[in-house]
Amino acid sequence: MSNFVFPQFRLAMAQQLLDLEAEDWRAALLMTDSTVLTDTDAEFLDDIADVDEFDGAGYARQTLSSVALTVDVASNEVRLDAADVSFGALSAGLRRIKGLLLFTWGGTDATSRPAIWIDTLKVPGPYFPYLPVGSVVTIRFDALGIAAL
Repeated sequence: MSNFVFPQFRLAMAQQLLDLEAEDWRAALLMTDSTVLTDTDAEFLDDIADVDEFDGAGYARQTLSSVALTVDVASNEVRLDAADVSFGALSAGLRRIKGLLLFTWGGTDATSRPAIWIDTLKVPGPYFPYLPVGSVVTIRFDALGIAAL
């Protein structure tokens, strides 16, 4: 499966439950046992049966910066963008990294909304599934933005 926006996140946007540019956006690396691709109806992180977050040394969830919305008139889309995110030097975990989960942090996993799943990058970077070997892992977002909302 390729990149997608979680339907429950789109619903929360439509219901005006989110202020996307003011939200506390976070990024997490998930490993190959994650059920994120079968739990696409998740409203909160706790609704994903097995998040399977990366467990290699040096890893921590990262906060996104410079989050912004832009209107792409040519494609009739609103796009979310942010600065590239670096996870620092990561050692190998139990399994390969399957992809990147972007979510809005609500204080706990029970109140944090999964927003965007990325397992295909359009710019050079790690190709998923990826096994870090002590090198810096940086996710570079496409110049057009992270995702169309």
